[in-house]
Amino acid sequence: MLDQMKAKGVDTMKALPVGIRLDFDPQVARQAAADLILAGYPSVRLDMVSTPAVIVTVHMVPTHDALRSLRARLTTFANARGADVVGIQAGGGIPPDKSQWKKDTSGNASTDQADQMVVDEMFAWDVDLKQIVSFNAGLGFPSEQAAREAGAALIPEGYPEVNVVQAEFGPVAEAVMYMTPEVKAIRKLRLNLTKFAASRGGTWLGFHVAAHLPHTGKEPAS
Repeated sequence: MLDQMKAKGVDTMKALPVGIRLDFDPQVARQAAADLILAGYPSVRLDMVSTPAVIVTVHMVPTHDALRSLRARLTTFANARGADVVGIQAGGGIPPDKSQWKKDTSGNASTDQADQMVVDEMFAWDVDLKQIVSFNAGLGFPSEQAAREAGAALIPEGYPEVNVVQAEFGPVAEAVMYMTPEVKAIRKLRLNLTKFAASRGGTWLGFHVAAHLPHTGKEPAS
């Protein structure tokens, strides 16, 4: 895999997002994703469209030893749950950005007007408001453990992707939902997640929206 990356001109001396796909039985996929977040992995995404799977994304310098070690750890995890690593891809994600999340000291992100502004900004950028987009909701927590426990709890609630990142002010659990940008749906999502975060000692930070869908990570494992 590393040789293929170099052949494509990928700079393998820098940290890259490496996605690993693990196929699971439908009954265990969600719990497996939650367990991976609790185990310290930074990003998990459920793919329930065809074969139920969890895509784990880790940001790393992709040396042969690092890739071999990562695959071995995830193979052990998957085998214990009747699954296996079936795909691996590097460079298919977005590196974590510590400056992405800020504390909402003004409270503006928690208003009905903020929900409307999300749609207005997408319209201004000429985004098709009828297409499904990625809503990345940030929830700030006082500790990494609290953020991971919250992230693990979001998965059985129906959120298909959860990330745990370190912002400048502290840990953030990101809950990702794919939906069309309608104000009522955005407001409902914000209110539900605000209540969820508050019940766990966390705070609502706001939305980041991306007009694209994630990769499936179905490249053959190597």
